[in-house]
Amino acid sequence: MVIMNPKSSHDEFFKLLFREVKNAASYFQNNFPKKLLAKMDFATLKLEDGTFVDERLQEKFSDILYSSKIQGKTGYIYILLDHKSQPDKYTALQLLKYKISIWERHLDNHKTRGNLPFVFPVVLYHGAEKWRYGNNLKEIVENVEGLEIYIPDYTFALHDLSHFSDEEIKGEVVLQIGIHLLKNIYSEDLPEKLENIFELFQEIEDEKQGLKWIRAAMKYLGGSSSKKTIDKLKKVLENTEIKGTKGTKEIMATFAEELIQEGYDRGLLKGKNLTELREKRADRKRKLRTAIRLQEEGSELAFIAKIIELDTKYLETFFQRIGRF
Repeated sequence: MVIMNPKSSHDEFFKLLFREVKNAASYFQNNFPKKLLAKMDFATLKLEDGTFVDERLQEKFSDILYSSKIQGKTGYIYILLDHKSQPDKYTALQLLKYKISIWERHLDNHKTRGNLPFVFPVVLYHGAEKWRYGNNLKEIVENVEGLEIYIPDYTFALHDLSHFSDEEIKGEVVLQIGIHLLKNIYSEDLPEKLENIFELFQEIEDEKQGLKWIRAAMKYLGGSSSKKTIDKLKKVLENTEIKGTKGTKEIMATFAEELIQEGYDRGLLKGKNLTELREKRADRKRKLRTAIRLQEEGSELAFIAKIIELDTKYLETFFQRIGRF
């Protein structure tokens, strides 16, 4: 299991969600200006490699870059996820640096003397506090009367997810699930919202996709949420169905035991040393190896649980998962 802090958890989930072209296109079509959509050729939409965020800022920002023909020429859609718990006044400055890097890379790749390509910049913000700054550079630059023409300016599209109503979250089912989770991850009401969010999984037609995104959602919640949320998640999962899957409840229970335990472990990082946590996980692995040997020798589950000091239900689920129960 990978131990993640909440910010790296945001980064992983965001990139998993938006690296699927189908999800990105669905988000664009439901949230971008109509004038831009009319000029975009979605058949040419392509995910670009790499990140433009400085290494020292990757705890605060994540990014995705897409290229597309816009009005017949190569253009770019750049999405910056701001996953700090509160807004940053200087986000426009950071975003300007990334736009310049995109232009520089474009010139290097195309060896062109033409105009710089159009870049549509979007800030996707989902912090606990509502966005309280503007969305253009000029607002954070000191003005000198009569010399305004020398002050650079540009505007970015701000998508503050806290302002999205449930009715406004549209598009591919997986995208809807992802946006609901990003929107509510800091909310005190998240445990109560989980049931409605997870009902959306029942609309996913493809079994493998459904299980993939159940796991991704659980991993995100486990790495970013409170114990209250994790406890609620376990209950919700045990009643979640995926179309075309036999024994879904048993599969969900297994996922719950595996990933909820991972979530508890991550939560311990807030109050314990990482070395201590790793030692705890290593000890649990040793106990599980012992449990397998005892079971092979014919020992009963209750006896094994008593000997290795692990919960009987946890052991039962573990043996089911490895096909030994």
